[in-house]
Amino acid sequence: MTNLFLVPQWFYGYDIALELLFALITLAVGLVALKVHRLSSQAQVKLFGYSFLLIASSYFFKSVINFLILSKIRGGTCTACKISDILLYDNIGMIGYMILFAIGLGTIGYMTLKIDNWKAHTLLILILALAIIFSINKVYIFYLLSSILLVYILGYYIYNFIKNKQRKVILIIIAFSFLLFGSIHFLISVNHSIFYVIGHVLELVAYALILLNLLLAIKK
Repeated sequence: MTNLFLVPQWFYGYDIALELLFALITLAVGLVALKVHRLSSQAQVKLFGYSFLLIASSYFFKSVINFLILSKIRGGTCTACKISDILLYDNIGMIGYMILFAIGLGTIGYMTLKIDNWKAHTLLILILALAIIFSINKVYIFYLLSSILLVYILGYYIYNFIKNKQRKVILIIIAFSFLLFGSIHFLISVNHSIFYVIGHVLELVAYALILLNLLLAIKK
């Protein structure tokens, strides 16, 4: 299930920098969303903000673990007795990242239900976390679950746009479309590492669009 073998050799290191950038952008999204909540008192915006704080923590966790792995490799300490340690770090980094990200994405999915029931929310995130922890192919299950959640979330925003005709929703639709395509590309990248790079590029554009949408909402 390790992530190391999905990354093209020339891209390793750059992906860590990108993931750190993702962490900073999604952190900004979460903080700006909470600021919008303070101005509007909308419960959904509050959940949206907490969701992106969780997603930001997933990227921070993953980038730190991957940086430690990279430092060991480039430091020449990657001897036969260290290989197992590096694989262990990689697995810990990926599992931690996947659980935090899934909980964040699941919280956005819960937000779209427009209900106030902490038991339903807890049940949803427990199912997501346990499905990842106990699956044999954790990476595949993670991206499969992410794709399903993103389809549902994207459908929610498309329906809202059709119903209310609000232009500001267009940026969110485009952003979650890119995240969905990126998640599907990661599924394919199990056999084709170039899709791993494409997925990162799509994520970068998506998070930038979501942040732009929230900044425009504050400006108005």
